[in-house]
Amino acid sequence: MKKIVYNLIFIPLFLLLFFCERTLDIDIQTDPPKIAVSALFTSDSLWQLKLSNTAFIFDEVTSSKKITDATVKITNNNTNTSFTLPNDGTFYRYNKKPISGHSYTINVTHPNYPEASATSKVPYPFDIRGISEESQVTLNFFDGNTFLRMDLDIKFEEEQGEENYYMLEVTRKGTVFDIDPLNPSNVFEREEIVPVEIRSTNPGVLSSGGQDRISLLFNDQFLNDNNGSFNFSCYEILLDLADEYDTITNTIKSYKVSDKYYFYLTKMNKDLYNYSGSFDNYTTNNNPFALQPPRVISNIENGVGIFAGYTTSVDSLEIKYKIN
Repeated sequence: MKKIVYNLIFIPLFLLLFFCERTLDIDIQTDPPKIAVSALFTSDSLWQLKLSNTAFIFDEVTSSKKITDATVKITNNNTNTSFTLPNDGTFYRYNKKPISGHSYTINVTHPNYPEASATSKVPYPFDIRGISEESQVTLNFFDGNTFLRMDLDIKFEEEQGEENYYMLEVTRKGTVFDIDPLNPSNVFEREEIVPVEIRSTNPGVLSSGGQDRISLLFNDQFLNDNNGSFNFSCYEILLDLADEYDTITNTIKSYKVSDKYYFYLTKMNKDLYNYSGSFDNYTTNNNPFALQPPRVISNIENGVGIFAGYTTSVDSLEIKYKIN
């Protein structure tokens, strides 16, 4: 009786193992390769752009490569004049600068790809009218580090009658004096430049520059007044304010004298605003196993990438430290 039971169990298991493998052919629809344009331009710089091609996700990495033999024509729609950009092996360049307030159209042709095109305008320059402290600069000391917070308000010229879009970035340029531990009379000066984390509760903020929060994208819908006023906060760990301390000799090895903060405010059109926000979302939240990964918004017709004008204004604020 035991033998019969054994055979009844063994045969179904054997059949299950024998027939469990199947091969399914799946027809995956793929788009043909397209031209990818990378072109950001401003009135302060000469024309320069790069081209490459798109590739299927399962193709080898080498299938996506730069394009150096395309015909690139840019037309100034205000003057109805055109010029062609030659390639130097990496970039397509032209020895003239875009003109503020003018609209430009790019046309890229290549025998292996559909013709790509886009249109964008260079914003007019604007001034930052000032940066003020909304509250006192906060310095907190914890676990050997100095934590800084600055609540600030940046005021700038707002172009009336236009939809305006901005990106704010902050960097710190600090002066540090290093003391030679073997010879304290030897003091060496050096500078450091680092990006600063910035945040804002303004509802007009689209993106906060990824996990590091080193930029803010916002529109003018929720500015504090018609002249342009935007509140934000800077957060930073000042590692070498006075914490580079030699525990053997009980002396400070390095101390900070001052910091100068630079504020870069970039005005852009809606195309660049949407592209930057979607690209930030893609790099921050991209999951290769997601059913629908984040999509990067492009303004290139019959292609991908970005062709957009911008203008940037810079202001600074200096903070001095006193070490007792």
